[in-house]
Order: sequence, then C-alpha cells, then structure tokens
Amino acid sequence: MNLPVKRIALIATALLSSAHGVLAQSSDVQVNTSGGVGGAIGGLFGLLVAVIVIAGMWKVFTKAGQPGWASIVPIYNAYIICKIAGKPGW
Repeated sequence: MNLPVKRIALIATALLSSAHGVLAQSSDVQVNTSGGVGGAIGGLFGLLVAVIVIAGMWKVFTKAGQPGWASIVPIYNAYIICKIAGKPGW
C-alpha cells in the first residue's frame, strides 16, 4: 500500500471504532415495557366497550328475527346486517 491509502484506511478505522461506542446500545440501560396500571385500565375499558357492542348487536339481530350468535361471527355478521337492511349480501 502506498502512504495516502494506508493513512485513509487508518483514519477510517479510527472513525468507525469511535462511532461504534456512540451508536451501539449499552446493555446497562433498562427499558420498562410493561403497561402498568394504565395498560390494565385501558384493557378493561376496551373489553367493556367490546361487551357493550356485542350485546347491542345481539339485541338488534334477535329483534330482526336472526340468531343472536351471528352477531359475533366476523364476516357472517356483515352478511346478516346487509340482509336485515334489505341490501344484497355481496
């Protein structure tokens, strides 16, 4: 190797080795990934909303003369809703 290429290689190596310490994550940093109380409250609220929606759809289906269980079957309930509304199922 001639001198300029060798010098460039040494500089690049020095820069990369010093950047490694800056860019690499340290293992002593702890990250809290638990939801805690807020996550639990949010989960319970979501569950409550889901139960209310299912109960309401169940009531609509039974009043329309359809089986209530059809309200909790994902694609079939859309077909039944279209049928209740008098629209084509597709």
